[in-house]
Amino acid sequence: MPGISRPRGLTSPAWARNSIDATSVLSTYFVLTIAVPSQAVFAPLGTLGAPSTMVAILVFAWWLWDQVHRTMPGHARAQWVRRGALLAVVVVLLAYRHAMLQPMVSDEITPADSGLVRFVALMGVVLVANDGITTVPRWHTLMRRISIGAGVVAALALVQFATGQLWVDRISIPGLSSGAANALLGRGAFTRPSATASHPIEFGASLGMFLPIVVNRAMVVKERRGGAVLSAGLVVLALLVSVSRTALIAGALGLAILFPFWSRRTKIAALVSGVVGLGAASVAVPGLLGTLRGLFQSSSNDPNIQSRTAGYSYALEMFGYNPWLGRGYGTFLPRYYIFDNGYLQLAMEAGVAGLLAFLVLVLLAIFSAFRASRLFRSAADQQMAMALVASVSVGAACVAFFDLFAFPQSASCLVLTVGLSGAAYRLAREERDRVARDLSTSASRVVPGPSGVPRASDDHEQSGRQGQGGVDRGVDHPQGSSSGRSEQIEHRAD
Repeated sequence: MPGISRPRGLTSPAWARNSIDATSVLSTYFVLTIAVPSQAVFAPLGTLGAPSTMVAILVFAWWLWDQVHRTMPGHARAQWVRRGALLAVVVVLLAYRHAMLQPMVSDEITPADSGLVRFVALMGVVLVANDGITTVPRWHTLMRRISIGAGVVAALALVQFATGQLWVDRISIPGLSSGAANALLGRGAFTRPSATASHPIEFGASLGMFLPIVVNRAMVVKERRGGAVLSAGLVVLALLVSVSRTALIAGALGLAILFPFWSRRTKIAALVSGVVGLGAASVAVPGLLGTLRGLFQSSSNDPNIQSRTAGYSYALEMFGYNPWLGRGYGTFLPRYYIFDNGYLQLAMEAGVAGLLAFLVLVLLAIFSAFRASRLFRSAADQQMAMALVASVSVGAACVAFFDLFAFPQSASCLVLTVGLSGAAYRLAREERDRVARDLSTSASRVVPGPSGVPRASDDHEQSGRQGQGGVDRGVDHPQGSSSGRSEQIEHRAD
C-alpha cells in the first residue's frame, strides 16, 4: 500500500507516487464522520450504511491488502497500538464465535453480524493511522484538518444554539436516506445543540476529545495562527453551550491533563483567557453559568444519573451468565436496557476478555503518545503528542458516560486519536533512529589534518558544535533551524 509500507532505498513507481496516501484517506473518513448527519445512511446496508462506516470497511480491507503484499517488516519496537488493535479484533471475533454457538434470539443475529463488522472496521482505522502516516508533516496535516473540522462543527452548534433550529435536517444527500431527524433537545431554558451528531452527549464527547488538539495547535502553529485560535475559541464556547455534563467533564479533563506541561507564560495566558471567556459567556448568555452549575449540584436527583446507577445490579446479573466472552458484541439491544455506560455494555457483550482488550488498547495508545512526547526533538511535536495523551484519556473517560461505540461519530473520533497516538510513537522512534544513524555516519568520517594526523570531518565538527550536550532541537522541523533553537530556549525558560 502506498504510504504504509515501502522498501527503503527503492524508488516508488509512478502510480505509487501519484496515489492517495493514508493521511488523505483518513482525512476523507474524518470529513464524512463530521459533515454527514448521523441519520443519513445508505438504506440497503442498514446500520452499516453510514458513509464513514463504509469508508472504514474499505480502510480495513486496504490495510489487509498491504499486509499481504508488503516486502519489508515494520518498526518492531513501535507497534504497541497495532498489537492492541489486533488483540481487540481477535477477542471480538472469539466473542462472536461464542455467541453463534449459543441459543440466540433471532433479532440478535443481524446486530451481532453488523456489530462485528463495525468494530473490525473501526480497528482498521486505528491500524491504517498507526502504520500509514509516513512523515511527521503528514501527521501534523491530519491533526490540522481535525482542528479545522472541529471548529466548523462547533460553529454549526453555536448557530443551532442561537436559532433553536437543527438545520442539518434540511440537508439532502443523493443516494442517502435520512430517518426521522432528532429534534433539538432542551435543558432548562436553553437549547442543547448536537451539530451533525445524533445526540448532544455524542456531540460533547466528540468535541471534548478534539479540544486538546485544537488548543495545542493554537499554541504551537506559526502560520495562519488566527484560524487556529478561532477554532479553539469556537470549540470551547460550543462545549459550554452544549449544557451537557459529559461535554464539560471532557473539556475540563483534557485541559487538566495538558496544564502541567505548559510553560508558565502559557498557564497564565490560559487562566486569564478562561476567566475572561467565562465572564463574556455569562454576559452574552444570561443564566448559562447558573444552569451549568446546577448540572452538578442537583446530580443526585437527576433521573438520568439515577437510571444509570439503577442498572448496575442488572448489568452484573447479565454479566454473570457469560463472564469471559460475553453474549456477543452488539447483541444487547437498546430495548432490553440502556445503561449509558460503555464499559458495562462491553463487559456484557464481550466479557472480561473484551473489556480488558479495550483497556489495553487505550492504555497502549496513551503510553505511546506520552513516549512520543519524550522522543520528539521539536517542541511543537512534543506538545502535539501530549495533546493526543489528553484526547485518548478524554475518550476513555467518556465511555463511562454513555455507550460510545453505539454512536458512529464519537467512536470514529476515539479510534482516530488512538491511531494518531500509535503513529506519533512510530514516527518519533524513526526520527530518533535516523538522527542516531546520521551522527554515527558523520562520526566515522575522518580526513587528514594539516600535519597528516587524522581529524574529524567538518560535518562531524559541525554536528558536535550544534549538539554539545544533546541533539539540537528545533520547534517546527525535526532538523531544527537556528530560529527554532532560540524559540526552544525561550520555551524552556518559560
